[in-house]
Amino acid sequence: MNDRDTLLELYEIVSGQANKLGLVRTIPALRYIRSMFGLGYDVYFRRRLAVCRMLIDLDVTVFSTPLDILTAVTLSHYLPVDHVPSGYAETLAELFADEPKVGEILSVLRQTDYNDKDYYEHLIKKRCALLIRICERGVLVETLYEWPTPVARRFIRETREDFVPICLYAMEHYREMRGPLAILLEKIKNLLACYEALIAHYDVQEVALLNETLALREENASLRAMILDLRAEAGEDIDEETDPCVCE
Repeated sequence: MNDRDTLLELYEIVSGQANKLGLVRTIPALRYIRSMFGLGYDVYFRRRLAVCRMLIDLDVTVFSTPLDILTAVTLSHYLPVDHVPSGYAETLAELFADEPKVGEILSVLRQTDYNDKDYYEHLIKKRCALLIRICERGVLVETLYEWPTPVARRFIRETREDFVPICLYAMEHYREMRGPLAILLEKIKNLLACYEALIAHYDVQEVALLNETLALREENASLRAMILDLRAEAGEDIDEETDPCVCE
C-alpha cells in the first residue's frame, strides 16, 4: 500500500466515524482537508487523521470540551503556518465561531519549541491541547522505525524526559483524562522500549561491523607491505607516488 492509499483509507475511516457520531464540526473540517490532498500537505494530514482517529477511539471529553471540538481542532491546527491555503482562516472561523476556547487551544498547539521548558509548563495547564499533544506522540512513536537513528534517539529522550512526566501529572490532576492518558502512556512506553531495544541491537551490529572493517584494513595494510617487500627483493622499481600497493 502506497502513502496516498494509506491517507485515503485513513480518511474514509475517520469520516465514517465522524458521520456515525454526528461530529458536526469535524465533518466539514474533514471535507475541507480532503479537497487539498495531493497539494503538498499529505504528510501533515495523515498525522492529523491518525490523531483524530485515536481521539475518537478513546471517546474522551475534556473538561466539558466535547469530542467534536477536539477532533475538529486536531484536523485544523497542523497546516504549516507559512503555507496556509486561501480560505483556510475563514473556514476555521466558521467552524469555531461559537467556541471562544478554540483560539487558545490552537495557539498552544501551534507552538513547537520542545526545547523550551516554559512550553511544557504552559502546555500542562491546557488540558485539551495537552491531550492532543500526547495523542500526537502516540502516533509518531509508531513511525520511529522509519526515522534515522540519531533523530529517533532524540525523540525517545524528549518523550521520556518531557512528555511522560506531564502525562503522569495530568493523570494525577485531571480525573476525566486519567483513563485515556493511561492507555496512551502504556502504548508510548511499550513502543519506546521496543525501539530502544532495536536501536541497541543495531548499535551492537554497528560496532561489530566497524571492528571487522578495522581488522580488514589492518590485514590489507599487512598484505600490501608483504607484496612491497617481495617486489623489493626481486629488484623491482617502486614509484611511491603512483604504485597501488603504496597509494590507497
